[in-house]
Amino acid sequence: MDEDRESGTDSGKRVRAIARFAACYGRLPSEFPEELRLGLTLNIPAIEAAHALQVARGIAIAMGDSKSLGNAVFDATGDARLAHKVTVASEVAKHHNA
Repeated sequence: MDEDRESGTDSGKRVRAIARFAACYGRLPSEFPEELRLGLTLNIPAIEAAHALQVARGIAIAMGDSKSLGNAVFDATGDARLAHKVTVASEVAKHHNA
């Protein structure tokens, strides 16, 4: 009985690892050569951290953080002038609606 639980746990860990890989890369690990698969697997925490940062940024923007909005515009476009305009417009709107 304990053996079944352990193998079930190992199986569950494997399934979760495959699911994490597929969520990050859109393909199964078995579709990559072994060395590339290992490198991609080691990169998963960085991808998950970047996703968490994007969610946090989205929440900050939704809460009215103009600087986060400007940073997101710059990251998306590379246009510092546009990012500044968006930041200023957001600040003006925030104070106008207060």
